Amino acid sequence: MPDLGRVLVVDDEEPLRRAICRSLKKHGVDSVDVGSGEEALAVLAAESIQAVITDFRMPGTDGVKLTRMILAMFPSVRVIGISSEGMKEEFMRAGAKAFLQKPFERDELLNALQDVPKS
Repeated sequence: MPDLGRVLVVDDEEPLRRAICRSLKKHGVDSVDVGSGEEALAVLAAESIQAVITDFRMPGTDGVKLTRMILAMFPSVRVIGISSEGMKEEFMRAGAKAFLQKPFERDELLNALQDVPKS
């Protein structure tokens, strides 16, 4: 697998975000996880992150708004939206590079990360 850089996983469902991080680690991808958009912005400001995987529905800032904020402040970060609510068009309009419908397979996520062009 090519070097994908460090990935930030944002989801208020801790078991899911931890499972995503475990899957990424098994494939040599370094990741960090947080439970809210506010925490995500703090991590982005403090650490070198190349890609963000964000859920749509979270307390506070939803994933589409978070995508817009990330790209306004960190335009080189690649964003992948995830949701069980079919929010693909909204994420893509906000600037996400890819979208995955929950539940998704690990291979779908890895393929989405690989297919997302690095800026």
